[in-house]
Amino acid sequence: MDPGLVGRDAEIATILGFLSTASAGPAAVAITGDAGIGKTITWKHVIQAARRSFQVLSCQPTSAERPLAFSALDDLLGDVVDEVLPRVPEPARGAVEVALLRDVQMRTSPRSRFEAGHVWPERRVLARGILAVLRILARNASLLIAVDDAQWLDRPSAAVLEFCLRRLRCEPVSIVLTSRTSGRVPLGLDRALPPERFRRVLLGPLSPGAIGEILRSRLGTTLPRHTLTRLYEACGGNPFYALESAHALLEHPRVLRTNEPIPVPQGLSDLVRHRVRQLTPDIRQVGRLVAASSDPQERLIRAACGDQESWASIDQAVDAGLLERDGELLRFTHPLLRSVLYAEMTLEERRQVHQRLAARAGDVEERAWHLALGADRPSEKIAVMLDHAARHAASRGAPEAAAALKEQATRLTPASRPGSATERTVQAADYHFRAGDIARSGELIQSTLVACPAGPNRAPLLLRLATIHYHQSGWPLAEQMFRQAEQEAPDDPALCAHAEQELAFARLVAGDLPAASRLAKGSLRLAARAADPRLEANSLGRIALFEFLQGTGVRRDLLERAESLEALAGEEPAERLPMLDPSLVTGLILKWCDRLDEARLRLAGRYQRALDCGDEASLPFLLYHFSQLEWGGELGSRGGIRAGGLPRRGRKPPAPYAARHAVLPCLGPRPPRPGARGARTRQRGPSHVRKHWQCPARRTGGCGPRLRRAVPRRSPGHPLQPRSPR
Repeated sequence: MDPGLVGRDAEIATILGFLSTASAGPAAVAITGDAGIGKTITWKHVIQAARRSFQVLSCQPTSAERPLAFSALDDLLGDVVDEVLPRVPEPARGAVEVALLRDVQMRTSPRSRFEAGHVWPERRVLARGILAVLRILARNASLLIAVDDAQWLDRPSAAVLEFCLRRLRCEPVSIVLTSRTSGRVPLGLDRALPPERFRRVLLGPLSPGAIGEILRSRLGTTLPRHTLTRLYEACGGNPFYALESAHALLEHPRVLRTNEPIPVPQGLSDLVRHRVRQLTPDIRQVGRLVAASSDPQERLIRAACGDQESWASIDQAVDAGLLERDGELLRFTHPLLRSVLYAEMTLEERRQVHQRLAARAGDVEERAWHLALGADRPSEKIAVMLDHAARHAASRGAPEAAAALKEQATRLTPASRPGSATERTVQAADYHFRAGDIARSGELIQSTLVACPAGPNRAPLLLRLATIHYHQSGWPLAEQMFRQAEQEAPDDPALCAHAEQELAFARLVAGDLPAASRLAKGSLRLAARAADPRLEANSLGRIALFEFLQGTGVRRDLLERAESLEALAGEEPAERLPMLDPSLVTGLILKWCDRLDEARLRLAGRYQRALDCGDEASLPFLLYHFSQLEWGGELGSRGGIRAGGLPRRGRKPPAPYAARHAVLPCLGPRPPRPGARGARTRQRGPSHVRKHWQCPARRTGGCGPRLRRAVPRRSPGHPLQPRSPR
């Protein structure tokens, strides 16, 4: 399929398949959907593909051309009618010549001809002439009539085409048109043709992944996942609305609050503003409450209305087509209505709406959020409530919500408490990083660094910034920042252990395995001084990995000890998200030892944990190794992790890509292995990947048996049970 088309492959395949099976006689396809949903681009790709088998006649009428009689017919037949007119009998030929201005006198001075006594052709004679033209064209090749925005066809052209379609019997003439969802099918196609020869294709919303791909290809930017999710919800999967809203966000960038509706550009808001202004005050008030609520339960909206008329007002809003009931929830009939209603409120009106919702909200996060947006001055009391709400959001795996709540807490922190404001800013940055919004995390850390003097307090900020750099700018700058952080706080063993762990990974990326191993061992000594079991576990995992890559075999003792310490340790702090924790290291070593089913279990468990805690920043690394493990996409066919359902993480390859190519020279070539086993290896993936990454296991005399004893197998009932031997 054409790379310019995103998310409509299935619909186009359906249309082309229908046309190919119905080519023995007249057939029709009506592509319907809302404005901006992608009908025109789908129509264009259909006719582009159909040109291989059909002679295509196309037109794209507009509302401005609707008063021009026969303008659509002229667009359809203008390039071919002169060739076939001599074969059309009179008087039909003359009628076609006059209607399409093919008569010389009509082209030069139509008024003078009719003043000389001529009259317009009789409509039935003209329709017979057009029918004759279509039949003549269909004798040479199957004919496809393609009309975009058929609702704008001028009435004379529409009447003639409808006349012709009702009289086609066995001629290979098909028609593909687009039209808005509402109203009857143009040209009476559903009545002119039997049901088996007519197909209506409704274009629904695109997926979030498709919207993200369209924004990336058209605007050259990749939005953070949480921003893309909110944009998708606001635009209802409509690509035109998404593009326009994304344009507005890029032209006027600002930090979006989590539950705040996406701003709608003027051109789009005008489409719904007139409708909103026709609503009664009571209905508009209900709409404002729903627009300001992230979870508009009907009982909450009724309580916030605060009077006995709330029942009637909600019913009126439903009857007016503003809202619809979805179980206990109230939803707008189109997402743009929420954005417009919220944008039209003044700041004071918004505060009042949020205060009313806060007084009735039962959820800790929603209540804190409404209190924050309803506040008109700093308040440490509300800031503390926001801190508690942020921890609650993070515990349920929603770091993007936690980040927004922390930023609100920072905003409401009194000026007399600068230390609290700084601490909350850093915590917001940590949550943003975990949520995958690395750019925003970097902005917050940079703003805090500006006011932070040199010394131990600066070191944790440098550690965070270094981590951000290796995700965004590459490892050389990150390595420099890690070293600077270690120099700022030489007496903090936990911080230095963390810095040396990351420096060890940087040396791995640079291809310096001996230095990586030395740094990992140094980090272990520092972690022991800090009495931090999780830091010790991460250092042990790195040591085991680096020794394996240097060809010394699998250190079963280190892996077992690391996993024991990891099990005893508490939750990983938000500021420490190690790229190589013991569980992942074990999974990688299993993969390189050809223990693919067990590696799959390990990696899947690590991936699920990242999803559960909202650790978006680690997903590219994990997905990279899944792609190595599943070159043929076997997990997708087995109902596991589906590549098509995963969000695009941007165009920059994750760190392991660089690491692999840096480590390759250190590993040396793998001796050739003839036989069936080699053939199976070639089928599983590119040979250069297996040649270099798996050679340490092969050089050490086969580490599979030892690792098999070190890592217990899963029970038969495990959801990702290893596959049967091939």
